Formats: sequence, structure tokens, C-alpha cells
Amino acid sequence: MSADTYQVSDGKPLFELGEEKTGGCTPNDVAGGKKLLVLDWCLNEITTYGQIKEVDPKSGEIKWRYRLTDKKTKKTMAWKFNKVYSVDPLVVSVHESKDQFNWSVIALKPNGKLRSTINGGKYKFEPCAGSGDSGRGAQNCDGDLVGKGLFYLTTKLAGEDLIGRTEIVAFDLDTGKVKWRPGPRTSARSFPWRPKGRP
Repeated sequence: MSADTYQVSDGKPLFELGEEKTGGCTPNDVAGGKKLLVLDWCLNEITTYGQIKEVDPKSGEIKWRYRLTDKKTKKTMAWKFNKVYSVDPLVVSVHESKDQFNWSVIALKPNGKLRSTINGGKYKFEPCAGSGDSGRGAQNCDGDLVGKGLFYLTTKLAGEDLIGRTEIVAFDLDTGKVKWRPGPRTSARSFPWRPKGRP
């Protein structure tokens, strides 16, 4: 429940991230790229919850922390941070501490303030909780992309047999709402010609 950092060029130890003095928060996972992010698990007298924070990669200084809070009571919610879809801009999935399938996606501003909550509406998406190495690693989700103010996510396959087609849905990172979705699929019969050598 700690994390050590090293300088890539020569392996020099830089700093250690351990349990915070207040809140009982310890590192559970990290994400990197343009920024160094640490996903903490925290334990208090009542429940477990999570927080995400940006850390200066040279000094270990914590630039900001973010926890999910109830809009009405302003109390910290028993939710954890799970997978980082993008570091910059920051888009991350969150889930209820006791149920990883009760999940959502949020976008944060560069200063760690909430930018938007992604609203899937009628679309169904597969949670990324079990992706890759038995779920380990914060940056191993498939079927997603972030760019130019949009978050793209592929829909969940329908049915128990996981067959059928998926769609790409684009969300506006400023509002969390669907920006566009695919139109009706065009079948091969709609084209007056077929490329040579293709069925």
C-alpha cells in the first residue's frame, strides 16, 4: 500500500508515497503520461472510499485531490476510482465501493475540479473493471478514445452470447451529454458497385 518513484534516466530514488496523515488514504494504483496521477483507497470508521490526486513527479508534492461527494450533504461518497481513460484531459471511471458494476465516468478539469459526469442515457456500456491483467493497471481499458473535447466509447454487446454489433458514442466533455451517435448502418446492398476482389 505504498508507491516508490525513481528517475528513469539513472534509477535514482525520488520519493515514496505512503499513507496520508489524515483520512487513511494509501496508493492503490497510478497513471502516467503528461501528468502523474495516484488513485488512493481510503478507510475511515464507517466505510471505504477513493480519491484521485495529481502528484509532482519530481518533488512528490500533491497538487490537488478529488473525492466524489454527495451534492446535497457534501459528504464523501463510498465510491472508488477505477480506470483512467485519459490523463490529459482527465477522464476516469468510478464505481461504488461494494459494487464495481454500479459505475460511471467523470471528467475533471486540470485543477482537479469536476468538469462533467458522462451521461450514457439509453446506451449500455461494458465496465472496464476486469480489463487486462485480472483487472490490474489503471490504463488498460479497450474501446475508448479521448480527443478534441470528446470522449468516445463503444457500446456493450447485446445478449448473453455477446454477439451483434457495437456502436461508437461521442460525449461532450464539458457537458457529459451525447454529442453524436451513429446513424443507421448502410448495408452492402445499398452500393451500386462492389470493389473487385471483394465479396
